[in-house]
Amino acid sequence: IDPAIKNGAIAAGAWFLLKAIAGNSTVNSWLGSLLAFSVCTVLAGTIGFVWQVFFLGLIGLSSFLKLLELLFGHGIFDLIILLLIASYHTKPTEKSFDGRPTREMQKVQTTVNQEERAA
Repeated sequence: IDPAIKNGAIAAGAWFLLKAIAGNSTVNSWLGSLLAFSVCTVLAGTIGFVWQVFFLGLIGLSSFLKLLELLFGHGIFDLIILLLIASYHTKPTEKSFDGRPTREMQKVQTTVNQEERAA
């Protein structure tokens, strides 16, 4: 059996076990807060920390997740987690990377440098 499938199944099993032990509402509340905080943290790391964007984004994402939960039920969090697990375990490996994007970027950079020298 493929190790990625095995690890994904273990992660999904751990998720459902956690929900069985702690309860749906507790785990979903915790997950909603964690997802909102994670997205806002990544955004702050990308564009720079602006406290208004961070905290309003945190409130907005938390509200959006609550709305999704109201519309689609508790299963929406299961779907989010399973999609995150699937995306993590299907990401390309270093062996599958052929280096083409890097070579293309180096070629463009070389062309730009030559044009700058010529100008």
